Amino acid sequence: MSPGTYIVQAESDEGCKEDTTVYVLPVNELQLRVEQDYFDIILGEYAPLSAKVNKTDVEFLWEPGIWLNDPLIADPVSRPVQSVIYTVTATDNNGCTKTDTVRIDISIDYDASLFIPNAFTPNNDGVNDVFYVRSNFPEALRIDYFRIFDKYNETVFDLAGLEGHENAVPEDRFFGWDGDFRGEKAEAGSYRFTISVIFPDGINRTYAGTVQLIR
Repeated sequence: MSPGTYIVQAESDEGCKEDTTVYVLPVNELQLRVEQDYFDIILGEYAPLSAKVNKTDVEFLWEPGIWLNDPLIADPVSRPVQSVIYTVTATDNNGCTKTDTVRIDISIDYDASLFIPNAFTPNNDGVNDVFYVRSNFPEALRIDYFRIFDKYNETVFDLAGLEGHENAVPEDRFFGWDGDFRGEKAEAGSYRFTISVIFPDGINRTYAGTVQLIR
C-alpha cells in the first residue's frame, strides 16, 4: 500500500455504517550501496570493502566469507588469493534485505611475490641461520621443488626428503637448509639451487641461482 490518507468504511449486519480515516505513513526503506564495486590489485595487496546503509541496527553478511578479516561487518578487508566476487547482504530489524556486489581481480607479479636470499650464515646466532624461500604472501604459494648442490654437483639439500614437503610454503624455516650435510657442517662457499614454486593461478615457475654459505 502506498503512503497516503485512506477512508475505511465498516458496515454491521444491521446495516449501520461508520467511516474512519487511516493514515499510511511512508516506510523508511532500507537502502544499501557499496562504496567501491571494483578493485584491481596485485597478489598480496588488500582491498578495503565498505557497505553503506541509511539505517542503524543493520546486520551484514559478505559471501563467500573467505579471505576476509570479518564477513559480518560493514567494512571488512579482503586479501584474496584469487579473483573473487563478493555479495553483501544487509538486513534491517524488520527483516528487510538488500544486496550489492564487489568484484576483485587479482594479478600476479611473479618475481615480486618471492625473495630468495643470496647468502646465509649458519652459526646458530638466530640471525639468517637458514636458507629458505621468502615471500610477502606465503599462504598463497607452495614450494614444489627445492634442491641445493655443491661445487661437485652433489645434492646437499632436497626438500623431498623432509616430512610434510607436500605442503611446503615460503617463510617456513623448516623447509630450508641449515647448512649441514650428512650430519656435518658444510664448508663455506657458493652453492647452486633450483626452486620451483606453484602460484595460485596454477603456474609453476622455476628459479635457479647461487647462494653463499658464510662461516
